[in-house]
Amino acid sequence: MSRCVAIIQARLGSARLPGKVLLPLGNTTILGFMISRVKEAKSIDEIVVATTLNPRDDILCDEIQKLGVSLFRGDEEDVLKRFND
Repeated sequence: MSRCVAIIQARLGSARLPGKVLLPLGNTTILGFMISRVKEAKSIDEIVVATTLNPRDDILCDEIQKLGVSLFRGDEEDVLKRFND
């Protein structure tokens, strides 16, 4: 039986709006809202948030752990590799 994993890309180093995934949205953050919506999908078995190895994303990793989903850290420049590893 196959499993369906949702991968959410998130990092704090955005050029246009740095830190946007941790901005407040209602009683949570933008990332928290997105995760709560993905959790509602009945076909998703696991949620993984993929972020970078950059130290500035350490605070993001703390938030991901609080939100109770899996975490993967990879190369900041190679987004596709973060999905494939």
